[in-house]
Amino acid sequence: MNRRFLVVSVLLASFGCASAALGIGPLGPPTATLKQGQFGVALEYAYSDSDLELSLGTVDATWKGALSNTFLAQLGYGLTDDWEIYFPLGAANLKDADLDCSYKSAYGFGTKITFEKTENTSWGLLFEIGWRKNNDSGTVDLNDLGFAVTDYSVDFTYHEIVVALGPTWKIAEGIQVYGGPFFYVLEGDVDVEAAGVDTTLDLSQESMFGGYVGAELDICPNSSWYGEFLFTGDMWTLGTGIGWKF
Repeated sequence: MNRRFLVVSVLLASFGCASAALGIGPLGPPTATLKQGQFGVALEYAYSDSDLELSLGTVDATWKGALSNTFLAQLGYGLTDDWEIYFPLGAANLKDADLDCSYKSAYGFGTKITFEKTENTSWGLLFEIGWRKNNDSGTVDLNDLGFAVTDYSVDFTYHEIVVALGPTWKIAEGIQVYGGPFFYVLEGDVDVEAAGVDTTLDLSQESMFGGYVGAELDICPNSSWYGEFLFTGDMWTLGTGIGWKF
């Protein structure tokens, strides 16, 4: 095993029992909520815990059980009464016992289409893609490999894709519940520098399928609060937001 694989193996062993706590932000209803020509603004927060896969050649590790906080501001626009687009922008961090990545950029694009309506229920399709960056630095002891304690840096660059399908159900005046299954993909790179060695690891999710459930409550004319729970076999997220239409 060459020097690069030795160093990366130690870093994977150091961080492999921790996690890269990545997770999607709040999705909101899977159906369009803005009328044609209407704008919407939302402030959102998400708290996530997830397991991810790191790989470099034949060296693999699963990162487990850490936390991420995501803060987003979102601008939406109704293209038609049944089709809207939106643009989230904000910041997210990564943190566990070994990594302490400060808040860095989180941004994306999404769209929602309502394709079926009844008196109290509508069905829709949601697509969202988001990009994020995070980094951390510190020291690692490589004496067992014949190197001294050395500085290291770790840079995460990745994107997430979500496709969700489901209903929005009006259960009372000003109260709706929503949710459904979703397809989830995370792909990216982790750039590691240590002991004079630079290398890049592949980053990906473990589970591709999950589900979510949420509720939306009108709090005054043209504004609402929503909260939801999202999950796959290896990730869960609690999300909430407040939205305004104008």
